[in-house]
Amino acid sequence: MKMLLDTIQLLRGDMHEVKQRLGALETSISELQRFPSTADDVSADASTDREPDTTTDEDDGVTLGAVDVTVKENRVLQTYMTQTTRRLCNVMGRRWPDPEAPRMNTTTGEIYLTPNFAAGVKEARNALFVRRVAERAFADLADSTHWPVGLDEERSPSFDLAFLLALAKKSFNSLKKGWKQMAAIEASISADANRRNHRPMMRRKRVSSHFSNAFAAAHGLDPAMFIDVIHEQFLSDELSGPDSDASETQEEWKERLAGAAGLPTAPESLAKFQFFEVVVPDWHASWCSDLIHDMEAFAGLTKNLKYHRVEAGRAFDRIPRFAPFNFAIAPEWLAANGKLPANKKLLKEWMEWPEPEDCGLIFERDEGGQIIQMSYEGSPDAE
Repeated sequence: MKMLLDTIQLLRGDMHEVKQRLGALETSISELQRFPSTADDVSADASTDREPDTTTDEDDGVTLGAVDVTVKENRVLQTYMTQTTRRLCNVMGRRWPDPEAPRMNTTTGEIYLTPNFAAGVKEARNALFVRRVAERAFADLADSTHWPVGLDEERSPSFDLAFLLALAKKSFNSLKKGWKQMAAIEASISADANRRNHRPMMRRKRVSSHFSNAFAAAHGLDPAMFIDVIHEQFLSDELSGPDSDASETQEEWKERLAGAAGLPTAPESLAKFQFFEVVVPDWHASWCSDLIHDMEAFAGLTKNLKYHRVEAGRAFDRIPRFAPFNFAIAPEWLAANGKLPANKKLLKEWMEWPEPEDCGLIFERDEGGQIIQMSYEGSPDAE
């Protein structure tokens, strides 16, 4: 009997040791699952369009050999890398140029970089693209006088090219996400063919697509920038009558437009006239409206018309689905409407899109930095 009890006790001890070893094994497996295998990475990358994240967790600081940055410094460097990417591509807005079309800084002769967002970051040309961005950033940051605000020279953070390359890949993926969102917005606008203002929308599309390249080439403007300025979401509407929900009759509407145009308002005269009322976006800066009018005149859209296009001081309050360049926004409108609760979400990214370098536009600013006049090569306001 004693031998049986001793055997049972021995088995209990062995079982306790087995449980301990199983618990340790489960802990090891849990830790390993935090770091996917190379096979898992390849499988995930092949089955989805999302790019794998090659950077460290931005919530953690990094101290690995040659790399020593804090949480704040990591975020500062990530922002700097995105800004460097945009600078080397000369793209401050959301519309990215065709990767097959070479572009050059006419002042320095430098060829601008262009990513191919239709492919992943591992694609050969994109891999070269992110490396060139990282190498440029690494060269610039070698001089601490070029460090962005947020890097403490006294603390002396350290980072190597491999670390900056990881940040460049993350910036690529972030900018690609914005590119996809822009494409989705464009598709949504095009698909919205049954809304009430379909005819004005189609007119705006024709204006913005047919003449932009010729006008930009004739006046030294960056085509990629200019097509964003005259996107159909930013153009005026042309209305052939009063609003359907307005109390104004068709006759009263024609009389009002004739008066605004300095034409006779007698009934027999009005019967001979055809009008389109030009209704402008109320957020649009006047110099951008002038630029669009110049393009329309250049294209001959205002010649030999069988109808009168009349601006009678009327504006619409439609806010576009994505943010325009900063210089296209009327400062007084933004001051009055920018903080309204109803506009908070719609204006989230407004005033975050400065004009690209070497875009061809000339700005005259007041002492406070506000634009008071905009011109371009060959414009009536250019010196």
